[in-house]
Amino acid sequence: MNKTIKYAINGTLWIGGINAIINALNQKEKQQPNESFNWNEFFKAFRKGAFLGGAGGLVIGAIRDHEMTEALIWAGGTAGYIKSTLVNNSETDTSLLIKAKQIQDKLYVAFGDLLSEYPSLNGSVKKGTAIVGSDIDVVVKFNKNAGTIEDIRNLTGDYLTKKYCDRRLNKVRNQNHSIGLFFELNGEIKRIDVVPMREIENGKGDTFLYSSLDARIIKTNSKVQSKILNFTAKEKRIIKLLKSWKIENQIDISSVFIEHIVKRAFNEMYVPRRLDNALLIVIEYLANKITKIRIVDPANTNNIISDSLSDYEKEAIQNFCVTMLDNIEKDERNILDYFSERLCY
Repeated sequence: MNKTIKYAINGTLWIGGINAIINALNQKEKQQPNESFNWNEFFKAFRKGAFLGGAGGLVIGAIRDHEMTEALIWAGGTAGYIKSTLVNNSETDTSLLIKAKQIQDKLYVAFGDLLSEYPSLNGSVKKGTAIVGSDIDVVVKFNKNAGTIEDIRNLTGDYLTKKYCDRRLNKVRNQNHSIGLFFELNGEIKRIDVVPMREIENGKGDTFLYSSLDARIIKTNSKVQSKILNFTAKEKRIIKLLKSWKIENQIDISSVFIEHIVKRAFNEMYVPRRLDNALLIVIEYLANKITKIRIVDPANTNNIISDSLSDYEKEAIQNFCVTMLDNIEKDERNILDYFSERLCY
């Protein structure tokens, strides 16, 4: 349904209904004893409001339809618009990456003898799926004899809050699995998460990670995760678009959930070559699978990623996706309602 019809219908129902309710309240306020309710006046008020609301909605909808048509023409259709969305929402600013590399060096100097390897970059930057506003993870792996994982977490936190110095540093925040460093770069606040871990030395590359929220020790393996979540160029583009989509539409789903969904969609079904069609096919896969899919962390079978969402949240996302796909199928211009060419933070 195009916006002209949709806004006209909504304007008719809403303004007509409101005007009718106002009429009813006025009648009740002025009604004398034994005086009956005037239904003719009630429906007359509805018709008057409906006419004004419908006419206003028609005009506003026509303007919006024209704007959307012009946007798609300028972009070269839905395919061009989605490509433009991808380009404009991809991270091109390297200032945070440069800062992360500086932190790697400083952490290695501070803890070199206690580390099992040089601090590494992880997360979306390493995977090639970073969008505007993405943070960077710096993983610091301590050797087995460096102390308990809680001691290592405290040691890292003390260094970053008391000894680490950078004129661009805005604040340091203790987080569940990491220590967040917030920097003011190019007029924006950007974050780097330092993630302290301790190796287990079982020959598999497993490490312990400390959860400060519940004082829990979590086993993980970044190398196994990287091997499983190794994406093709096309998969990376779809992940970036879905990350932008979840922010734009306030969808409560984690990036790692999106990554696993994209990987499975590409493995289990034919994904069209054209980027906009591929994107919608993956969203359709998400809608079909989200309430029943089971996603297990490849580095820790006790961590069920799919359980991060409740049944209610999964159903809400499913309903949103179904409605979205239905709206776009009715009018391809509606894709503009769900994907912005540039996110605002």
